[in-house]
Amino acid sequence: MMASSTSRARQAAQRRGELLAISVRHFAEKGFEGTSLEDVAADAGVTKGLLYHYFGSKETLFLEGIEAFPMETVIEAIPSVVEEGTPVGEIVRLVVTESRRVLAAHRDEVQLLVRSAVSGNREALRRLQKLVARFEELLGEAFSRAVDFDPELDPQVAAALLVSALVFQQVGGDMIGGRHPMDEVVDQLIRTTTRGFSV
Repeated sequence: MMASSTSRARQAAQRRGELLAISVRHFAEKGFEGTSLEDVAADAGVTKGLLYHYFGSKETLFLEGIEAFPMETVIEAIPSVVEEGTPVGEIVRLVVTESRRVLAAHRDEVQLLVRSAVSGNREALRRLQKLVARFEELLGEAFSRAVDFDPELDPQVAAALLVSALVFQQVGGDMIGGRHPMDEVVDQLIRTTTRGFSV
Protein backbone atom coordinates (compact mmCIF):
# COMPACT_ATOMS: atom_id res chain seq x y z
CA MET A 1 0.00 0.00 0.00
CA MET A 2 2.81 2.40 0.96
CA ALA A 3 4.77 1.58 -2.24
CA SER A 4 1.68 2.21 -4.37
CA SER A 5 1.07 5.54 -2.67
CA THR A 6 4.71 6.57 -3.15
CA SER A 7 4.58 5.57 -6.81
CA ARG A 8 1.43 7.63 -7.39
CA ALA A 9 2.99 10.65 -5.67
CA ARG A 10 6.09 10.32 -7.84
CA GLN A 11 3.99 10.07 -11.01
CA ALA A 12 1.95 13.10 -9.98
CA ALA A 13 5.13 15.12 -9.33
CA GLN A 14 6.51 14.09 -12.71
CA ARG A 15 3.27 15.02 -14.49
CA ARG A 16 3.19 18.36 -12.68
CA GLY A 17 6.75 19.06 -13.81
CA GLU A 18 5.87 18.24 -17.41
CA LEU A 19 2.88 20.58 -17.32
CA LEU A 20 5.01 23.34 -15.83
CA ALA A 21 7.63 22.95 -18.58
CA ILE A 22 4.96 23.21 -21.29
CA SER A 23 3.44 26.30 -19.68
CA VAL A 24 6.88 27.93 -19.36
CA ARG A 25 7.36 27.55 -23.10
CA HIS A 26 4.01 29.22 -23.77
CA PHE A 27 4.64 32.08 -21.32
CA ALA A 28 8.15 32.58 -22.74
CA GLU A 29 6.84 32.84 -26.30
CA LYS A 30 3.61 34.79 -25.73
CA GLY A 31 3.87 36.43 -22.32
CA PHE A 32 1.33 36.24 -19.52
CA GLU A 33 -1.53 37.99 -21.32
CA GLY A 34 -0.98 36.14 -24.58
CA THR A 35 -1.01 32.70 -22.97
CA SER A 36 -4.28 30.89 -22.32
CA LEU A 37 -4.70 27.84 -20.12
CA GLU A 38 -6.74 26.32 -22.95
CA ASP A 39 -3.67 26.45 -25.23
CA VAL A 40 -1.40 25.01 -22.53
CA ALA A 41 -3.87 22.22 -21.80
CA ALA A 42 -4.30 21.41 -25.50
CA ASP A 43 -0.53 21.30 -26.01
CA ALA A 44 -0.17 19.01 -23.00
CA GLY A 45 -3.08 16.79 -24.03
CA VAL A 46 -4.94 17.35 -20.76
CA THR A 47 -8.03 19.22 -19.60
CA LYS A 48 -7.90 22.76 -18.28
CA GLY A 49 -9.36 21.35 -15.06
CA LEU A 50 -6.21 19.29 -14.52
CA LEU A 51 -4.10 22.44 -14.73
CA TYR A 52 -6.30 24.02 -12.06
CA HIS A 53 -5.98 20.86 -9.99
CA TYR A 54 -2.18 21.09 -9.99
CA PHE A 55 -1.68 24.86 -9.92
CA GLY A 56 -4.90 26.54 -8.83
CA SER A 57 -4.71 29.52 -11.18
CA LYS A 58 -2.96 30.96 -14.20
CA GLU A 59 -1.13 33.43 -11.93
CA THR A 60 0.26 30.62 -9.76
CA LEU A 61 1.36 28.71 -12.84
CA PHE A 62 3.10 31.83 -14.17
CA LEU A 63 4.90 32.54 -10.88
CA GLU A 64 6.07 28.94 -10.63
CA GLY A 65 7.36 29.28 -14.19
CA ILE A 66 9.44 32.28 -13.15
CA GLU A 67 10.84 30.27 -10.25
CA ALA A 68 11.58 27.30 -12.53
CA PHE A 69 14.95 28.62 -13.69
CA PRO A 70 17.58 26.99 -11.45
CA MET A 71 19.75 29.99 -10.59
CA GLU A 72 22.26 27.81 -8.81
CA THR A 73 23.25 26.10 -12.06
CA VAL A 74 24.21 29.44 -13.58
CA ILE A 75 26.08 30.53 -10.49
CA GLU A 76 28.03 27.28 -10.63
CA ALA A 77 29.34 28.38 -14.02
CA ILE A 78 31.69 30.57 -12.01
CA PRO A 79 34.14 28.35 -10.14
CA SER A 80 33.72 28.86 -6.42
CA VAL A 81 37.50 28.85 -6.08
CA VAL A 82 39.69 30.25 -8.83
CA GLU A 83 43.35 29.50 -8.34
CA GLU A 84 45.53 32.48 -7.61
CA GLY A 85 47.17 33.62 -10.83
CA THR A 86 44.61 32.34 -13.35
CA PRO A 87 44.86 34.57 -16.46
CA VAL A 88 41.87 36.80 -17.25
CA GLY A 89 41.43 35.12 -20.64
CA GLU A 90 40.95 31.69 -19.08
CA ILE A 91 38.41 33.05 -16.60
CA VAL A 92 36.43 34.81 -19.34
CA ARG A 93 36.48 31.79 -21.65
CA LEU A 94 35.24 29.51 -18.86
CA VAL A 95 32.48 31.91 -17.87
CA VAL A 96 31.28 32.52 -21.42
CA THR A 97 31.41 28.85 -22.42
CA GLU A 98 29.70 27.56 -19.27
CA SER A 99 27.11 30.35 -19.26
CA ARG A 100 26.14 29.64 -22.86
CA ARG A 101 25.83 25.93 -22.12
CA VAL A 102 23.67 26.41 -19.03
CA LEU A 103 21.50 29.15 -20.53
CA ALA A 104 20.93 27.14 -23.72
CA ALA A 105 19.80 24.17 -21.63
CA HIS A 106 17.24 26.41 -19.91
CA ARG A 107 16.33 28.66 -22.84
CA ASP A 108 12.57 28.82 -22.15
CA GLU A 109 13.04 29.53 -18.43
CA VAL A 110 15.61 32.26 -19.17
CA GLN A 111 13.43 33.84 -21.85
CA LEU A 112 10.44 33.85 -19.49
CA LEU A 113 12.44 35.32 -16.63
CA VAL A 114 14.03 38.10 -18.69
CA ARG A 115 10.87 38.89 -20.67
CA SER A 116 8.82 39.12 -17.50
CA ALA A 117 11.42 41.31 -15.77
CA VAL A 118 11.55 43.67 -18.74
CA SER A 119 7.74 43.79 -18.78
CA GLY A 120 7.78 44.99 -15.18
CA ASN A 121 6.92 41.85 -13.22
CA ARG A 122 8.34 42.56 -9.77
CA GLU A 123 9.01 38.94 -8.83
CA ALA A 124 10.85 38.24 -12.09
CA LEU A 125 12.86 41.45 -11.72
CA ARG A 126 13.78 40.60 -8.12
CA ARG A 127 14.89 37.10 -9.10
CA LEU A 128 16.90 38.33 -12.10
CA GLN A 129 18.61 41.03 -10.03
CA LYS A 130 19.55 38.47 -7.39
CA LEU A 131 21.04 36.17 -10.02
CA VAL A 132 23.00 38.95 -11.73
CA ALA A 133 24.29 40.34 -8.42
CA ARG A 134 25.60 36.95 -7.27
CA PHE A 135 27.08 36.24 -10.70
CA GLU A 136 28.89 39.60 -10.69
CA GLU A 137 30.14 39.07 -7.14
CA LEU A 138 31.74 35.70 -7.92
CA LEU A 139 33.17 36.87 -11.23
CA GLY A 140 34.59 39.99 -9.58
CA GLU A 141 36.32 37.82 -6.99
CA ALA A 142 37.79 35.68 -9.77
CA PHE A 143 39.06 38.78 -11.60
CA SER A 144 40.66 40.16 -8.45
CA ARG A 145 42.77 36.99 -8.18
CA ALA A 146 43.79 36.89 -11.85
CA VAL A 147 47.51 37.23 -12.49
CA ASP A 148 47.10 39.81 -15.26
CA PHE A 149 43.99 41.77 -14.28
CA ASP A 150 44.57 45.52 -14.76
CA PRO A 151 45.06 46.94 -11.23
CA GLU A 152 43.64 50.30 -12.33
CA LEU A 153 40.24 48.69 -13.00
CA ASP A 154 37.53 47.75 -10.51
CA PRO A 155 36.97 43.96 -10.70
CA GLN A 156 33.29 44.29 -9.75
CA VAL A 157 32.61 46.86 -12.48
CA ALA A 158 34.48 44.69 -15.00
CA ALA A 159 32.36 41.73 -13.93
CA ALA A 160 29.17 43.78 -14.34
CA LEU A 161 30.19 44.73 -17.88
CA LEU A 162 30.82 41.12 -18.85
CA VAL A 163 27.60 39.85 -17.27
CA SER A 164 25.63 42.58 -19.09
CA ALA A 165 27.16 41.45 -22.38
CA LEU A 166 26.26 37.83 -21.62
CA VAL A 167 22.66 38.72 -20.73
CA PHE A 168 22.27 40.81 -23.88
CA GLN A 169 23.77 37.99 -25.94
CA GLN A 170 21.16 35.61 -24.51
CA VAL A 171 18.23 38.01 -24.92
CA GLY A 172 19.26 39.32 -28.33
CA GLY A 173 21.00 36.15 -29.46
CA ASP A 174 18.68 35.54 -32.39
CA MET A 175 19.09 39.10 -33.59
CA ILE A 176 22.89 39.01 -33.32
CA GLY A 177 23.17 35.44 -34.55
CA GLY A 178 21.23 36.33 -37.68
CA ARG A 179 24.09 38.58 -38.79
CA HIS A 180 27.12 36.83 -37.30
CA PRO A 181 27.90 33.22 -36.36
CA MET A 182 27.44 32.89 -32.58
CA ASP A 183 30.82 31.22 -32.11
CA GLU A 184 32.46 34.23 -33.73
CA VAL A 185 30.50 36.60 -31.47
CA VAL A 186 31.66 34.66 -28.40
CA ASP A 187 35.29 34.60 -29.58
CA GLN A 188 35.25 38.36 -30.19
CA LEU A 189 33.69 38.94 -26.77
CA ILE A 190 36.45 36.92 -25.12
CA ARG A 191 39.24 38.66 -27.05
CA THR A 192 38.02 42.23 -26.58
CA THR A 193 37.20 41.67 -22.92
CA THR A 194 40.55 40.05 -22.22
CA ARG A 195 42.52 42.77 -23.94
CA GLY A 196 40.50 45.41 -22.14
CA PHE A 197 40.75 43.91 -18.64
CA SER A 198 44.33 42.64 -18.58
CA VAL A 199 47.63 44.51 -18.63
